[in-house]
Amino acid sequence: MPPRYKDVDECRREIRQYIGQLEAGTDDSDPERRDSKSTTRYKQDLRWYDHWLDQNDIEGVQDVTPADANQLGQDLSSKFHGTTPLYRWDRIYSFHEWLTRMELMEKNPLSRWNEDKDEHFGLTKSTEQSRRLEDDETYAVSQTEIRQMEENVGRSRVRDQLIIRLLWQTGMRRGEASRLTLYDLERDSPSPVRGDPASLPTRRTGRPPLHHLDRR
Repeated sequence: MPPRYKDVDECRREIRQYIGQLEAGTDDSDPERRDSKSTTRYKQDLRWYDHWLDQNDIEGVQDVTPADANQLGQDLSSKFHGTTPLYRWDRIYSFHEWLTRMELMEKNPLSRWNEDKDEHFGLTKSTEQSRRLEDDETYAVSQTEIRQMEENVGRSRVRDQLIIRLLWQTGMRRGEASRLTLYDLERDSPSPVRGDPASLPTRRTGRPPLHHLDRR
């Protein structure tokens, strides 16, 4: 079973206060302000961060050191895929920047690694698909268009967003995704789908489709 992260009202006081400020600045009717979907993503990432602090026996957010931040980058890189590690790092970084502005911390411990987070931890906006594109190959859709799709799905919101992100980040075709079963998921592996990632197709490449997944 995946870990259950604490609700916001159970998180550390500083995290609750920061989320309160984010919510105060959220307004879907004002294009100049943060929308509720963005605020929800911040909440998810900060709840995960509170859980990570617990797992690493770090009592308070002010106790995080550059060495802890280095471990954070490593954990994000090893436990998540696609753009999730980068965005999660960026939101946690923003939280610590807020702590310094509030004079609750002297320095942001993530700053030591932030500028070179790609080199240190491989945190980039690239996906498995983008890394395999040749010089003359392009995406069928942009990342902005993917975001728009995710924000305009119908009733089965979580399921449809998951399918969109799966197709985008792996290059998997619709028919291949429809044949996935729980047996195809390697829950304890860094790569959740069984099979060789190198065999996953890219868009508009003309490469052979993934006809089956290796069921070990």
